[in-house]
Amino acid sequence: MKLKLFFQQTITLALLLLIGQTAFAQSNFTNAYTNDGKPLKGNFVLIGNRSDAPYRLYIPQKQADCPISIKWARLYWGGHAGGGNMDQVILNGPGGLRQTITSSNGHKETNGVVWSDADYLIYRVYFPNTAGRDLDIEASLIAPVQRTAGYCRGGHYPYSSMSYGGNLTADYAYWSGDNTGYGLESVLINVKKIKQDFPANQNIVMRFFAGWFGGPNSGVMAIKAEAYKGEMMVDPSDHFNWVPNTATGAYKVGEATFPTVTTHRRACSNNLDFGTFTYNPSDGRILWTKSGDREVGSGQEYLGQSSGFDPTKTIVNDGTRVDDDSYYYRWADITSIMQAQPAGSIDGEYRVDNIFNQGGSAWPLGSGWAMVVVYEDP
Repeated sequence: MKLKLFFQQTITLALLLLIGQTAFAQSNFTNAYTNDGKPLKGNFVLIGNRSDAPYRLYIPQKQADCPISIKWARLYWGGHAGGGNMDQVILNGPGGLRQTITSSNGHKETNGVVWSDADYLIYRVYFPNTAGRDLDIEASLIAPVQRTAGYCRGGHYPYSSMSYGGNLTADYAYWSGDNTGYGLESVLINVKKIKQDFPANQNIVMRFFAGWFGGPNSGVMAIKAEAYKGEMMVDPSDHFNWVPNTATGAYKVGEATFPTVTTHRRACSNNLDFGTFTYNPSDGRILWTKSGDREVGSGQEYLGQSSGFDPTKTIVNDGTRVDDDSYYYRWADITSIMQAQPAGSIDGEYRVDNIFNQGGSAWPLGSGWAMVVVYEDP
């Protein structure tokens, strides 16, 4: 288990929370302790370790006859989120200290990609050369406004056709056009316009069907979702694609791909039904509700939920959020506990037990804790 990495990340989070600002998967934090803006005649000590493992606290003292005083102390703990008790741990320390600490302060990540600030979404149906030639789609925006696109459009939803090219701010949805070769077909959703015109509606729902007009080979296909902030434009080098208008400061928020699907069904008459894809701008996630077709299966899955594990994108991550970052951290003020420690019992070994970690020893990262103590040495 990569306990050292988790320990380093937990320590980093606690330190940054104390002295400045950072981000826990796009959530901002401010200073936790300022001493009311007054100069502090002292310093702070930061310790930590994995769950159920001790670490020694040592606070240097300038003069033996002038004891230090504890000004502020906070305990942090974190691990892989799940259905267990993430809010309670046991703090052990010198002088017989053993106290249950309970707190719901902190943050819990969702299991999946979160794009709560997207202005545009692009759904891309990919079919590489090895999969087959000329995959045809029926892609329908079914809520809160109705549009349909694809060579097989109208087969299930007789809506007005999506726009093609032109001004990408004028309509709710756009289709890239029919690709009779290999590669992809795409649909662009103007999330910003939908939110403006339908403020009471929280769900933007798409449904996809697909089948082969040309000859299928492996038949593998996948739907990829991308989120963008700012204005979009047609890619001048590829009309099956759109790109952010960098001249206006637009940029990609993130991207992720749903699990692949394999089918040899023929276009239009016997299309594969992927099911619905629901984006909630307030929640920020895309929920795939599977159709029940044998190639797709049934049930629901959030975008990113099945992605591979990447420990470099957990706890304090880089904002792309394309991997399983279903982690949590909690914090509790333990100033009064540390101030109540008997004289001579502040220094010594501390240990935090029973930190919840979904998956236990089978999960690649262990749970961990960190303790920050601010002291004054007059």
